[in-house]
Amino acid sequence: MNWPIKTVVKIVVKGLNFYIPHLEDGNYLLWRCIPSCGKCCYPAYLALLPRDVSNLAFKTGLNEADFLITQTHPADLKDRGPMPILKHPVKKERCQWLNKSEKCVIYSLRPHPCRVYPFNHKSINVGYLQDSLDLCPGYYPDKSWRGMADTLLEVADEVLIDLADIQLSKLSGASH
Repeated sequence: MNWPIKTVVKIVVKGLNFYIPHLEDGNYLLWRCIPSCGKCCYPAYLALLPRDVSNLAFKTGLNEADFLITQTHPADLKDRGPMPILKHPVKKERCQWLNKSEKCVIYSLRPHPCRVYPFNHKSINVGYLQDSLDLCPGYYPDKSWRGMADTLLEVADEVLIDLADIQLSKLSGASH
């Protein structure tokens, strides 16, 4: 769907900035997850945080070191430094955690990028938002951004927990 974005409005929640599209018709463009959609899982290029590595290692029955060796590859992300990236199964562009019905089988343990979708460090960029808008059927117009307040609070909590995990990991000298 083509959503003509006029501007992007910054909403501050728990000290974090979120950028909500304001459309040319005066509505705000809000978002809600559509269970079993799976469209945001193609392609699944997922940078994993320490909590993600622990959760996914647990889910696979591997210890964290073996999980990192067998299920990830290293990447140096310019804006975040070195991080493990989840490997894809051979010749598949979709996330390995989607079942045949396009449902996430690790939803309660899903990695950070999945927990905070459609928000990320690029959310201020209208070009990125437009790419996401074309992909995700969960966007909808509303007269007020407040219809998304609960989602923003949940995402803020997730981000704050992950930021704390990163800081603890750095302080303890752990490397994931």
